[in-house]
Amino acid sequence: MGAEVRHALLSYPPPQVLIDVLGDLAEEGNDEPCLAEVAKAVAIDRPNFALDLFVSQRSKDRERVLDEERGTIDLAAFDNGEIYSTHTEFQYKAMLYHAGLLTERGTDTKSETVPTTDICALETPLER
Repeated sequence: MGAEVRHALLSYPPPQVLIDVLGDLAEEGNDEPCLAEVAKAVAIDRPNFALDLFVSQRSKDRERVLDEERGTIDLAAFDNGEIYSTHTEFQYKAMLYHAGLLTERGTDTKSETVPTTDICALETPLER
């Protein structure tokens, strides 16, 4: 059953983007990136996707990350655990963990999220 779940997850674009970024980081020598490193790597290539996947819908959190005047993302904001969406850090990461894709599940609450130490790593390296 695990293989079917993984296949279904990887046919959906958001998990595939995340897995691709984790694979890229691993190829660069970072086998156990923290959540902040992953969010920043996604934001560099796909800023809108990073906002939607990682950042809470609360306007104050989005304002911390997005510089609307310049239309850019402040990558340093991803070091702050308060900006993260609990749906991503707990539910989404837990689903990927239970499907055998990630080594750790997410935290239960936003207050427990420490993006500079929370590991977001592939369980098995990608075959490319």
